[in-house]
Amino acid sequence: MQLNKIFLLACVLLTGSCVDRFFPETARYHEVLFIECLISDDTTSTSAVRISISAPIATEDSSKMIYKPRGVSGAQAMISSPDGFFKCRETIAGTYELPTDFKVETGKSYQLQVFYNDRFFESDYQELRRSPPIDSVTYRHTVQKLSEDGEIVDGYRFFASTHDPGQGPSYYRWTLDATFLYTVPYNATHIWDGWKTNPASNKLLRTCWKSKKVSGIYLAQTIGLSENRVTEAPLNFESQYGDELSIRYSLNVRQYNISPSAMSFWENVDKLINKTGSLYETQPYQLQGNIHCTTDSTFYVVGIFEVAGASTLRLFVDKPTEFQVIPVSCILMTVGKDIPWYVLPAGSFVTEDIIKKSFLTATPSCYDCRLRDGTLEKPLFWR
Repeated sequence: MQLNKIFLLACVLLTGSCVDRFFPETARYHEVLFIECLISDDTTSTSAVRISISAPIATEDSSKMIYKPRGVSGAQAMISSPDGFFKCRETIAGTYELPTDFKVETGKSYQLQVFYNDRFFESDYQELRRSPPIDSVTYRHTVQKLSEDGEIVDGYRFFASTHDPGQGPSYYRWTLDATFLYTVPYNATHIWDGWKTNPASNKLLRTCWKSKKVSGIYLAQTIGLSENRVTEAPLNFESQYGDELSIRYSLNVRQYNISPSAMSFWENVDKLINKTGSLYETQPYQLQGNIHCTTDSTFYVVGIFEVAGASTLRLFVDKPTEFQVIPVSCILMTVGKDIPWYVLPAGSFVTEDIIKKSFLTATPSCYDCRLRDGTLEKPLFWR
């Protein structure tokens, strides 16, 4: 999860309301530099340093929220390790990838160093802590209110459990990605070429798999507990609305064993986004990570450098039986009545209604699952 997106989301949540916006002097946020990097012993992911600048959130002469961050080019980033210095290579604006021969080892400490715009930034040293295996990922039928005044929906809440036989306490952060199987509802019998209908089928375009990153901050710690164990830490909630739970759903959980300082940072981010009562209770500019400007102590930077052992576990879930799943809505229209033939784009699928002697159609994504950002190719891990 990128820090600039978190910060800007928090600002939107803090400033967005139905009443006129008032921005006190302390709330007029200037451009902020974000530096983030996570390195782990997970060999399936590529480690990179990401550096960006947020756009101003609000100005005197505009009530429009401007929140598109921009990547920073021309910076120099490197990792200091017991085995030497490893310089990062800029691949795209704001992304600096570590060399492929860089490896981390349990028990060793690492530091991030960045030079940008005549300023030098350093992180605190972070030690790699091995991550114990995830004991289980489970789920339960949950009824949840989407907002304070919103509707109540059914869905599945997911949970992670883990334990470490070693000495605690332990601090965990989970990141999630999901993949789900879904279909589109309508069988096509013809395709419209702009002049006439021709026999055609969308049979091979109806079933897709789609993957997505699951947003959210998921944390747990064992400090103060009698046992170094986490039982059913809450993860994401998938509601009954949408294609996710319509046939089969897979959640991939990646667990990071993070440092106390990283835990403190993410807890503050979580409070900023999810638990802020008003603009004056928690200000986004109060967010402080473990990266500092060593050449200018007054320069404000939001940054987090994490060195963490990782472990993963994947769960598969079939379509729920406890509640109704309501997929993405599709509505059939009669061509020539609801929509004129001359308006229908060439290449549109249509379905012949033999009884009524008419043709029906719908939005293209109701005939071709790829248009919902899915793929026809079955993932290698799917079962």
